[in-house]
Amino acid sequence: MKLRVEASYDDGRTWTTARTTAHGHLGFRASLTTPAQRRTWVTLRVTASDSAGNTVRQTVQRAYAVHR
Repeated sequence: MKLRVEASYDDGRTWTTARTTAHGHLGFRASLTTPAQRRTWVTLRVTASDSAGNTVRQTVQRAYAVHR
């Protein structure tokens, strides 16, 4: 399985790729470094594919807010 996690801090205009690591047999963890802005929304996009070539992508607009 191949996994890509991306975050956008400007409602999907630009994307930053997160660091991902395997967690257990079929799990993954993603690590993001948020920008230095005081307040922003984070939009998440996850793309997963398997060895048979099947792919799925899910985007969550404004998944959570960052307050600094």
